[in-house]
Amino acid sequence: RRRLHARRQTDLRFSRESPNPELRAAMASSGPAEWYNSLPQITRVFGTLCVATTIAMEFNLVDPFYLVLDWGMVFKKFQIWRLATCFFVIGGFSWNFLMRVILIHNYGVALEK
Repeated sequence: RRRLHARRQTDLRFSRESPNPELRAAMASSGPAEWYNSLPQITRVFGTLCVATTIAMEFNLVDPFYLVLDWGMVFKKFQIWRLATCFFVIGGFSWNFLMRVILIHNYGVALEK
């Protein structure tokens, strides 16, 4: 029994020690800000714009009609922002929104590497 207890203590001690001290320090100090800043630039900007657009639409700061692509409004009233903002509208807060943000993260990071 004493030998089993000593072996558990040894296993716990080795499991807490990391072979790479820099990796252990980076993992210990990581947080949301470090994760966000570690994202590739295009993924970070695109994801931020998608989330900001959704927040603006959900809190009625922007009417979604002004963000979607309407070719008549682009050519007749010269609302050229619609050519870009239509890509940032991914829906309101829902399960689908969360899944789209996760997909933007996963595929964006993979494509930029």
